[in-house]
Amino acid sequence: MREKNFKIIGWILVAIGIFFNPFIIEWLFSPDGKLDFLWKYIVIAILDCLLIATGIIVTKPHLRKRVFNKNRIWIKVLAIIIIIIIIIIVLEITCHVLLEKENIKFISDGDFIVANKEMGYAAIPSISVRMAKLVGDKLVYNATYSVDDKGRRVNQHNNQEPLILFGGSFVSGDGLEDNETLNHYLSEFQTYDVYNYAFSGYGTQHTLAHLEREDIFSEINKTGGVAIYIFIPNHIKRVIGDMFWSYTSSVSPYYYLEDEEVIRKGSFETGRPLTTKFYKTLMFSNIIKFLDIHGEGIPRHKKKHTYLTFKIIEKSKKIYEEKFDGKFYVFFHPLEHNLANYNTIFAVELKEMLQEHNISFLEFDLVNQGNYEEFHIPNDPHPNTKLNKILAEKIILELE
Repeated sequence: MREKNFKIIGWILVAIGIFFNPFIIEWLFSPDGKLDFLWKYIVIAILDCLLIATGIIVTKPHLRKRVFNKNRIWIKVLAIIIIIIIIIIVLEITCHVLLEKENIKFISDGDFIVANKEMGYAAIPSISVRMAKLVGDKLVYNATYSVDDKGRRVNQHNNQEPLILFGGSFVSGDGLEDNETLNHYLSEFQTYDVYNYAFSGYGTQHTLAHLEREDIFSEINKTGGVAIYIFIPNHIKRVIGDMFWSYTSSVSPYYYLEDEEVIRKGSFETGRPLTTKFYKTLMFSNIIKFLDIHGEGIPRHKKKHTYLTFKIIEKSKKIYEEKFDGKFYVFFHPLEHNLANYNTIFAVELKEMLQEHNISFLEFDLVNQGNYEEFHIPNDPHPNTKLNKILAEKIILELE
């Protein structure tokens, strides 16, 4: 290779090392403009120094001969590492440019979420907050979320037996006014006294975490009635804390199986810190985001993940019946079950396990098969008021 080419390669390495310093990296790739750990600054700084040092060695003939003519194995290893780093940096930059950013924003007129020991996080009690979602400049929804003194979505109460709802944002009513939620329409029938313990991002494990709380019985102070856990296939990913949910909800309850017994070990963050940190680090990668690896799910789905979900449901049912002496149901929400065909196997596996162990479940087809657009909020996957009203009627009819 000509000396001129060595100098070009050397100065390219120096330029990369100088340009991609920690401050440029955080500005380009960190969502909030900051690197969240000091060690990331240190690692990037060390890599920059290696690139600059290697570039200088390559540009200087006498240094290049002294270093590369000694046949030292560590020099070869270092050269390979630097090449790999350069390739990764180039791919990260390319994917960053190619990514079509949807620019989703959530705007509220006050705080809505607070840390919670048992649940990881929860709604702030006795609050009413205006929450808006924008995609680019387009307003998707602008709704008021009102929460009672126990952190539950508000509705009118009566003297009937309790109907307790558990689940995630499909049930809590993301994007909907207080009079458009599932619990609101259920309350209108006045057949049951409805309590909505669902919250955005909650999964199967949050149902068990709620029922394990010492205060839940005193919060309702009624026996009999019904509890309904509303399942969507994505809840299995939340149960195992896959790569995406470890990144977005690392404080959620962490349960695992030991000798067929469901055991809680803190949160994903405290119960399995190394795995959670590894997943969170991967989620910073633009390569991962561009290839939509996090959307497909890491780790890949296995039947044992569905089985863990089932065992959590089974334990939830047992605790509920001991505390409230009522009937426990699993409800397979029709919206995501129909939209996400690749998730169907999750629901089928879970239904088979529930049937084998005599756990009751509900499932309803959408009114107009194949026309799902009319049942969710435009530009948002959550159920709209029309679907909630239909589901409330079907649930009450089925329970009666």
